[in-house]
Amino acid sequence: MTRVTFSENKISFEIPKGWHELTQEELAAVIEVVGTCRDTVAPLGVFCRLTGMKIVRETPEGFLCYVRIAGKDVRFLAKPEQMHDVLSPLDWLYDPGTVPVRPDTLRGVPAVDAQFHGVSFADWLAIDNSYLGFLTSKAPAALNPIAARLYPGISLDKQLTDAEVFVLVNWVTQVKGMFSAMFTHFFKSDGSGGAIDAKAAREIMDNEIRALTGGDVTKEQVVFATDVWRALTELDHKAREAEEFKAQMAKYK
Repeated sequence: MTRVTFSENKISFEIPKGWHELTQEELAAVIEVVGTCRDTVAPLGVFCRLTGMKIVRETPEGFLCYVRIAGKDVRFLAKPEQMHDVLSPLDWLYDPGTVPVRPDTLRGVPAVDAQFHGVSFADWLAIDNSYLGFLTSKAPAALNPIAARLYPGISLDKQLTDAEVFVLVNWVTQVKGMFSAMFTHFFKSDGSGGAIDAKAAREIMDNEIRALTGGDVTKEQVVFATDVWRALTELDHKAREAEEFKAQMAKYK
């Protein structure tokens, strides 16, 4: 997309307001920068990649920069306070948000639906468990099960790069945020609002499975194969019913 315009001797920059406004090409560029740069310099790197701005050198008055517009290089001086104003709209880089965005392909392999439509409940449980494992260990290998499910057929013979780690973590975080906003009753009652350990995560998972099977183990395979959206819809419904029952019972105390 055209992110820079020049009119009446004034340069205007159009900056995306969130991950969801990036094209696939822009997303790849942003991921490359954010996945490999320190947090303090990532916004500047992203700004330069999105707009094509180049910093020539630093001067006592500020930064001498240029951008290419309509085939011509346009130079300008950006003062430090101006740079702050220019970069502040990119604060969303540190907030995944609740709109799932991901590269269409990774290592040449197509991704599943961005919002996990068509992802089985079993795969969701495995993804959620691996996500927790990564947050605990920070080991890229902990994300391999996620990569295998979100990019079916991907080759994992080489360790995930920093950029690929960022892709997977950011995407799953966005999906979890979306699910929390969609299925408010379930995610309010599932006990995972804060940090949890592996034992607590296993207990939560077991409770989810029991809620969907009614304790009938012969139904587990059917539940595991169910689309995650359908499974979470049912869990949310059950959580809402439990809340209503609890509220009714409280009236008689």
